Amino acid sequence: MKSILMCIAGMLLFAAVSAAQTFTTLYSFTGRDGELPQAGVVRDKAGNVYLTTWWGGRFISRFNFGSGVVFKVTSDGTETVLHSFCLYTHCPDGAHPGAALVPDNTGSIYYGTTVEGGSGTNCFSGCGVVFKIDTTGNETVLHSFAGGTSDGCHPFQGLVRDTAGDLYGTTIFCGAHNQGTIFKIDSAGTETILHNFAGGSHGGDGSGHLILDTAGQPVWPGRRLAGELQ
Repeated sequence: MKSILMCIAGMLLFAAVSAAQTFTTLYSFTGRDGELPQAGVVRDKAGNVYLTTWWGGRFISRFNFGSGVVFKVTSDGTETVLHSFCLYTHCPDGAHPGAALVPDNTGSIYYGTTVEGGSGTNCFSGCGVVFKIDTTGNETVLHSFAGGTSDGCHPFQGLVRDTAGDLYGTTIFCGAHNQGTIFKIDSAGTETILHNFAGGSHGGDGSGHLILDTAGQPVWPGRRLAGELQ
């Protein structure tokens, strides 16, 4: 009897909490302002959110879905497209951002990756880029992946940023064994390959997301990577 009463009480509590929640649509996309937002959001101190879409943008046409955008939505639902990625092969600014943005300490600069685009010629549609963008829409490419065996390609996951301002991320292909890489971009924009995945017991397909440990250093599951070069 006691367990039944506890179960009923739990159900009533859940119903009360559910009833108190309200779902509000802040913004609905139309295509030229972005399409298919599949990454998480980043919120600044003023309550604005910043994120990306995989498709859409001002270059969309009846023959092309577009290469995605970076945009801002205010707390009242006003959307501003900060940057539309171009739709041509090897777009220098990148194409198809698929991961959440990472802010700097001030919330005025956001860092991100695109899966394709960039100047790398070892990939059909470009090997992807690491970029930064400010709140007025000025985008700068920090690194354009070259692919091949000397660099990674196609960074599907987002970045992590340490206390020194260095960025860390992964690519799912290319590198020494074509199994992906773990890379670092320092504050000057210089890339260093920290690890080449080799498959098997060494791991492969760097599609996982790095995290920072309590010391602010990047960690791949169970393994500290700071300063580890291969």
